[in-house]
Amino acid sequence: MVRKFFSRLLSSKQNSRQIISTEEIKKMHHLKIQMGCGDDHLEGFVNMDCRPTIAADFIGDLNIPDYFTPSSVDLIYSNAFFEHLYRNQKLPHLKTLFQTLSQNGMVFYIGLPYFPEIARLYLENGPGIVGEKFDLFNVYRYTHGDPEAVSPDGWFEQLHKSLFDGPDLRNLLAASGFQSSLIFHYSYPGEEKTPVNCGFIASKSPATRKELIEKVEALVGEVASQKVILQSIHYLEAIS
Repeated sequence: MVRKFFSRLLSSKQNSRQIISTEEIKKMHHLKIQMGCGDDHLEGFVNMDCRPTIAADFIGDLNIPDYFTPSSVDLIYSNAFFEHLYRNQKLPHLKTLFQTLSQNGMVFYIGLPYFPEIARLYLENGPGIVGEKFDLFNVYRYTHGDPEAVSPDGWFEQLHKSLFDGPDLRNLLAASGFQSSLIFHYSYPGEEKTPVNCGFIASKSPATRKELIEKVEALVGEVASQKVILQSIHYLEAIS
């Protein structure tokens, strides 16, 4: 069954890249990782996904991504990935990332559904992203991911299994061992009136709020300028 599943994926999305093996990745240091890359390939990163895609350099289970030598990773980035983990997988996932990071390493996760704004826009009958009003379907797109919109092969992966708010993320990051973190929510380009996305930056070593904000802005410019309206970012919870 699993073999047939991957065979179908490979036939529909041929990956011409040389796939990196687990043995090879354990020998690498000062890595930059993109978790859940989908079809979005970032130069200078090891692009990882749970299934073959046109962008993936490494394919494996990303729930507990223990493929790296401890302290060998400088940056772990993802967009619209973390919400696809079950709630009880989030803390083990973050603890694993913490162990892989170098002393000054950071995690930068964005594209998460920010439930307080989703709920507010629905209750206030706010502007919609699909349609005029932020109706129940707009809520569904963020709370469940609208998995019916993708092919049957990707339904389960597309399904959102977690939601987020500031306190929940703050507690997860603190329990994972991160010395400093900063949580924020923001608007996606073209959706200026609907700041329903959130993200966080988390550092293995202590960092000030100012340093974290500067790093967020630098990383948005480096990897996420097409995914985040920089001027829309509203900073929330912090650990320092």
